[in-house]
Amino acid sequence: NNWIYTGDCAQVWSLQKKDCIDWMHGNTLFWDFEDDMIYYNSRSLDSFYKIDRKTRRRLWGVGRMGTMQLQDAEGKAAPSIFYHAHSVDKQDDLTYMIYDNNYNNRHAWHGGPRVANLHFQSGMTEITLSPDLREARVSWSWFAPRNYSSIYNGDADTLPNRNVLGTFPQGIALLEVNRQGQVVWELR
Repeated sequence: NNWIYTGDCAQVWSLQKKDCIDWMHGNTLFWDFEDDMIYYNSRSLDSFYKIDRKTRRRLWGVGRMGTMQLQDAEGKAAPSIFYHAHSVDKQDDLTYMIYDNNYNNRHAWHGGPRVANLHFQSGMTEITLSPDLREARVSWSWFAPRNYSSIYNGDADTLPNRNVLGTFPQGIALLEVNRQGQVVWELR
């Protein structure tokens, strides 16, 4: 087997002697030395977690399999606010930027039944937390044209001027977007 799509489980890999299911697919592991916390993103669980390095306990999780109530940009409850994401980046204690591949998003497509959303658009999503209220909401997002979207990889970083720099591997593009959603420049 190379990889197969089985619905909710993303990949099965062949490892010579036995097959294993890649049910978590961690793709970001960040150690915040100042707070001694670890941030871990699981692509397949559509969630990222804050873990106390000393106690090894999960303090909270954001996403489909997390511990917080999720709200979209309009403040409406959402089953998840990102899908198969990469590259969680801590902005401050309450704000995180993530590259949202938006792959396997079963909630944005209204075209009828399907196994997976093949009409997805990847983008950059900023998430603001209210840990005391156990809430996470989309505070900003921008999604690229469909031909830039990718089921894997990607990155989003906030620049000092608050614009966001994104890499889109499928469209082979690097671009900067301002907070009004305008592309400031693009390299393809």
